[in-house]
Amino acid sequence: MGDLHGSTPPEDPSYDSLCRYVNAINTSPRNIGKEGKFQLFVCLGIRDRLLSQWFPLLAECPLTARTYEDGALLRDRAALHSLCRILQTLNDFSITLEAALVKGVDL
Repeated sequence: MGDLHGSTPPEDPSYDSLCRYVNAINTSPRNIGKEGKFQLFVCLGIRDRLLSQWFPLLAECPLTARTYEDGALLRDRAALHSLCRILQTLNDFSITLEAALVKGVDL
């Protein structure tokens, strides 16, 4: 989350929610590994209608440029914009996650 500090103003509500969710997932007492944490991040982001706001923040993060190749989704502005538009269509639906999936994550 430290890399986001240089790229996004801290008063941005999307930034605040991203940091809050990532910290909640990382401090969860569950031992689910990196892939499980990412899956939980995506599920919570879709459920709470925030994922389409978070991906552009992640794309702006300096770590993204150092970590991903040029053709990666987070570095391809057109693909990322299309993905965010698709994710926004999910905002019309109420998504309920099984309690066992989010057990231990306090949000």
